Amino acid sequence: MPGCIKPRFVDTATGRTHDYCGKRHAMEHRKSLPVTVTIPPHLKCSTPGCNQQRRPMANGSGYYDYCSLSCRDGGGGGFGSQEVLSAGQVCSLPGCRRARFIDPSTGSMMDFCGRTHAALARNRGRGGGGADTCDLSVGLQQFSSTSREYANISFKFRNDWATTKGPCPSVDHVFEISSKNHEGNWKAYRDALTRSGHPTSVEQHYHGTAIKCNLISSQSLCSHNDCGICGISKNGFQKSRIGSNITFKRFGHGFYLAPNSSKCHDYTQGIHTHRAMLLCDVLPGKKHVVQTDQTHLVAPPQGYDSVYGQPGSALNYPEIVIYDEASILPRYVIVYQKDGIGKIAK
Repeated sequence: MPGCIKPRFVDTATGRTHDYCGKRHAMEHRKSLPVTVTIPPHLKCSTPGCNQQRRPMANGSGYYDYCSLSCRDGGGGGFGSQEVLSAGQVCSLPGCRRARFIDPSTGSMMDFCGRTHAALARNRGRGGGGADTCDLSVGLQQFSSTSREYANISFKFRNDWATTKGPCPSVDHVFEISSKNHEGNWKAYRDALTRSGHPTSVEQHYHGTAIKCNLISSQSLCSHNDCGICGISKNGFQKSRIGSNITFKRFGHGFYLAPNSSKCHDYTQGIHTHRAMLLCDVLPGKKHVVQTDQTHLVAPPQGYDSVYGQPGSALNYPEIVIYDEASILPRYVIVYQKDGIGKIAK
């Protein structure tokens, strides 16, 4: 863009350097260029003065009214004016009637129409205040790679990676999860432990699962049924999802976490060149320590709150099994480079 001194935008997901610093300058410069392709009048963008072609619909059924999000927002219309959207296809930000963004690389439908509304929802959910504050209970915020939080979590991830599992992969992104609902349930469980006289110490453990969306690009949680990262971040740990990917349950019907990032890597499934896992705050309470399989368990033994698998005859690395989802608070999503798509351990 002539006159602009900002650096060109670099896509962190692909490493590609674009021609412009951002979408606004890209659109402004393109509109200033002469049109070299003849576009039929009925396929031209509805924004006055824009000579770009309308954006085709993903399902191939026709075209939207505008060429881009910038023209749509400025023109006062909407991509969905030629199609009827169901409730599950509409942006989750209260008052927005635009279609949710669909990641073209994965087909995953996000919760919002774009990054602007995803960021607005996160800010409101984190206490932005005001009369229009929405009631979205889950927020997602990416830490800068120069932040103290990013440095601390990256260090912990590396420090918790067992050298016997090979070199530790590079942590590329760290997201913080915030949910008043999750936090409220977790604190209520902690209070219940206090009343019972059981320990209330907090431990941080990892949980490996699948990621099915490009979280780095979308910056928002998706609605893919098999995306464990987004599903747990939004809904917490759910008993109905136990065993969705793992058939063998060494200590019965519970939620499995571990203090070693390398162990939980075995239970991840990635997308492209990345994988992800959750780092959670856990209230283990009074632990029942075991070294042998107890596949029949559906709850901890009487008088205990969790089962701790100690390395020995059955385990090479420790793990903890929780049977009450309220005792687990998902805190961070750690996105790292390792192998891309792979089979989740069975």
